[in-house]
Amino acid sequence: MSFNSNLLNSSNLGNDIFSRLDIGNFVNLPCTIVIDEKTKHELLTNIWTPEIKYSFKEDSTTVARCFRHEWLSTYSPWLSYSQKMKGPFCVFCVLFHSSSGHGNSYKQIQFVKKPCIKYKDFHKKACEHKVSKTHLQCTENAVNFIKVFSNKATTVFDKINTSHKLLIDNNRKKIFPIISSILFCGTQEIALRGKTSNEGNFNSLINFRIEAGDKILQSHLESSPKNSKYISARTADISGTEQLSIGIRYISFESENPVVKEEFFGFVALTDMHAKIVAKSIIHFLRNSGLNLNNLVGQGYDGCSAMSGIHNGVQAIIKNEFPKAVFVHCSSHRLNLVINDLNKLQHVQNCVGSIRSIIKFFRLSPKRRKRIEKIPLFCETRWSEKYKTIRIFSEHFIGIVEQLEIISMETGVDSQTKSQAFQLHSAATKSNFIVCLFIMATFSAQLEPITNALQAIHLDLSQDRKYISEIIEVFNNLDANNYFYEIFKKAQNVTNELGEEIKIPRIVSNQKHRSNHPINTPEDYFRVSLYQPYVDSLIIQLKLRFSNENSAAHSLLNLHPNNMKKMQHDKFKNMIVEINNLYAIDNLAEECMLWYNVWKNRNISQCEMKNISFISLLDEANLYPAIHIALTIALTLPVTTCSVERTFSTLHRVKTWTRNTIGDNRLNGLCMIAVHKEFVKNHKLELIEEIINEFGLLPRRMELLFND
Repeated sequence: MSFNSNLLNSSNLGNDIFSRLDIGNFVNLPCTIVIDEKTKHELLTNIWTPEIKYSFKEDSTTVARCFRHEWLSTYSPWLSYSQKMKGPFCVFCVLFHSSSGHGNSYKQIQFVKKPCIKYKDFHKKACEHKVSKTHLQCTENAVNFIKVFSNKATTVFDKINTSHKLLIDNNRKKIFPIISSILFCGTQEIALRGKTSNEGNFNSLINFRIEAGDKILQSHLESSPKNSKYISARTADISGTEQLSIGIRYISFESENPVVKEEFFGFVALTDMHAKIVAKSIIHFLRNSGLNLNNLVGQGYDGCSAMSGIHNGVQAIIKNEFPKAVFVHCSSHRLNLVINDLNKLQHVQNCVGSIRSIIKFFRLSPKRRKRIEKIPLFCETRWSEKYKTIRIFSEHFIGIVEQLEIISMETGVDSQTKSQAFQLHSAATKSNFIVCLFIMATFSAQLEPITNALQAIHLDLSQDRKYISEIIEVFNNLDANNYFYEIFKKAQNVTNELGEEIKIPRIVSNQKHRSNHPINTPEDYFRVSLYQPYVDSLIIQLKLRFSNENSAAHSLLNLHPNNMKKMQHDKFKNMIVEINNLYAIDNLAEECMLWYNVWKNRNISQCEMKNISFISLLDEANLYPAIHIALTIALTLPVTTCSVERTFSTLHRVKTWTRNTIGDNRLNGLCMIAVHKEFVKNHKLELIEEIINEFGLLPRRMELLFND
């Protein structure tokens, strides 16, 4: 699914030294550094404030808008401008913000960990921050701090609040190790429970923490009532449930440079594989996840008819409800179909079958496996591994054939194994097999990097088209005589080393299963009978499977300058009308014509224009809002489903035969933790605090949130 330390400025700094009481000096301090009370009091009562004549425009990253001095008085006393960080902050939240507090998500860091520089919506952002729970709590803490620092007596209510807050902090400390243990199990992809709720990895981890000296957790489990220990299990599921993996593709603008991201969103349990039920389940899941489906602009699946059918498939049903959600067939699946289509050539089909049988023969026995180099299984789902297998098999072909011959004649080997080895040796030493093997190995080595490239998360449709166009051009320009000569020479050298000879198959007058080519030499024969049909079929299938789409969605790629240069004015204008009919982007037609003329008149070489990445155009399009939206849609269209399909490997590791009663909710949670384990490890403390905040929103016997 697709959805939409700074350099100093001398004119502002005077002596190029930031004020000691600049709030920016205290943003994002390490947890080991504690601001002393005297400095806090100075910041609250005498913080650095820019002069009336201060040039905020020089600090602004945009030309159109900058900070205004009058906002400091409008949002006094909490708003302060940082000369160092070149933006406004909330003094109260910077000094008194605690990740253990409740309210806003830890992701909402404007005014606290980074300045709010979206000046277009500044008043809206400031008002939202002003009424947030975090800000209100920090404001109260700041007021109390000033009272205490000024030796004013604390009121009874302040004492009660302090005592209450201490109780809540202790409760949060009790919950912390429980959540931490769950996250550990999730990131390590291990089961939480055993056959009963009282055994398993989770309970063992809890006991291990207590043995290691966690007195708070020990006291909690020993003294708390059974209904408020928060270590109970919820289990309800049956094995054999069909699971559908859901992922979203979007553009993140959090960093300086926009980044295309694909994230696993969860599994959906399917009661039926009918297209209508699958489509309904997807829509229901996305809506429950809080996504605005009006921003759904693309769907990506494999090529099975239930998902990609143009009339009754899942994509057609979803597109009927959300017309902007165009379907894109996964590029990796399409390339695999190209290779599978080559199996229609009889020699290729026979060669692949023999390779698979030989590898399986050696891998079935540990003794036989030691006789050859480690060759991976001929995997039908991991396509890059399939090409790698053929390449490695050809590299170690001599040793494999020699071992087959040894096993077929070796004493002490059972007759069935000897017979099987003899048959495989006979098949592997045939001229057709050897020549076909080295043809396949040569082209597999060239397709292997393309396959890996088509599985990249950051790949967009323009790069996809570029890769395929380049490989088709390479194959088209191959010199059949010279290129096959090198392949044939390699096959001939291997055959000679094995004591065999490449021969032309016998010719009979009434041939039914193959053509009798009027050729005298083995090289010419196999060039005509094997090499040319293989290459021709490969090129034809690549062009057929990756034909240029004429849809309005794929026309968005023509907004790239390199493509616009090749288009006539009228053709480009008609294309924009088609795009706008689908997406209805405000003012798109006028901005596109301006965009077209700007790039037409720009003095830039063809080579430089080709090297412009599609995502880098977003910066160029900042002055063109409609173009920016169109480019964003083009970048979020799904190119491959590989990143989502990889989650099934996680599913197999998490939901094994020994834990097939795991419930859907827990399965989704554990898989989410496992897939995003790096994020969990990097943000563990903040994430646990956020989980406790969410957990404490509902009525609990143990208070976890501090209310005014």
